[in-house]
Amino acid sequence: MNVLIVHPQMALFGGAEKVVVYLAKAMMRKGWNVKIATLSTQNHQQYEGLDIVTPENQVNYKIRGGRFTDGFEIVKIWGSLASLAKQYAAWADFFNPH
Repeated sequence: MNVLIVHPQMALFGGAEKVVVYLAKAMMRKGWNVKIATLSTQNHQQYEGLDIVTPENQVNYKIRGGRFTDGFEIVKIWGSLASLAKQYAAWADFFNPH
């Protein structure tokens, strides 16, 4: 089974990113093929062995106090994420937006 997990960013490693990593690794242990589509990532020990795909030019967005800097930035970011997910949609048997 091919699974595509879509998460906006993996550049920061917090609670949501831990859940994505644990989910991906659990599915991989079952023999499933897993890709994580994200707009940004970093080299992190927890990401070893994971297939993380990003746009050619990673999108790093600014969050200030838990908020985006402006409304247009939100539209741009989600549009970029949707485009990335569409690139892998035909590959995936299962799609998990996170």
